[in-house]
Amino acid sequence: MARLVLDEAAMALAVKQLSGRPIFSAPGGGLLEPRIIDIIEEKPNPDGWQPLDEHSRLLLFGTEPCRDIVFHSEKFLNHQERRRTIKAMTIPVCTLMDIVDKLLSLLNSQEARRERESWPPGDNATYKNLSRRLRKRHMRGPVRVFRNKLGAHVDEAALLERIPLPSSADLLQAYGDSLLLLLLSTNYPSTFFSWIRPGSDSPGLGLTSVQTMFSYPLCVEWHVDNDGCVKSVGTLTLAADPRHEIRQYIFEGIQAYNQMVDQSNCGLRQIVQIEDSQHSI
Repeated sequence: MARLVLDEAAMALAVKQLSGRPIFSAPGGGLLEPRIIDIIEEKPNPDGWQPLDEHSRLLLFGTEPCRDIVFHSEKFLNHQERRRTIKAMTIPVCTLMDIVDKLLSLLNSQEARRERESWPPGDNATYKNLSRRLRKRHMRGPVRVFRNKLGAHVDEAALLERIPLPSSADLLQAYGDSLLLLLLSTNYPSTFFSWIRPGSDSPGLGLTSVQTMFSYPLCVEWHVDNDGCVKSVGTLTLAADPRHEIRQYIFEGIQAYNQMVDQSNCGLRQIVQIEDSQHSI
């Protein structure tokens, strides 16, 4: 991905060149729908959205353990394979907890707290309660202990200590709480997140085109030199919010969670959506 330096000179140039410029939609009049990048894809120069700030990076990274757990969930449903599957799942569950914990810390500014006050009361209460439970119970709980001793690697001391395998309830509650917190973090306005991808314009010799989204649905095309300095501003385009695709991965994770809760009879409640609010009921 080309560098992009958005300094005062670049913003002044944008104001000057974008004044009165038309805004384009995708062919057919809809929104342009470039996907987000797949972190493990083999394509050397991905053309999907990449995160341009830490909030967006953590949102994107949070989809990876979700997808891993969905991958493992089918074997979890087989009772004969459940114990070894729980062992394998401690790694992505802990990864998801770490990512969510970092995201919660970043999204704890005064501005973010004001935004949460405008959320539906159920969402706000769920966010506060699960944040506390993540930090007080899960971050150093049985899933973490097992992952550190026998999950991510084999600690010789575990042979003597007899580290217990987390129960289905321990594993799934840590996973479900993290999932809900990741989903609720997408409730913030689009201006809390920013994205970048290769552009579509051909700016000329020695220049590269990149596209950014700082506020859904508007994308700006920038023409930059090898140092990332903006030399001109290209087209304005309407595009889909990259968070829509991130939410789809989270919803797939919630579906897998509900199936595992149902099949394991672990006593946990399923996650359902009520009037645009996410709750564990």
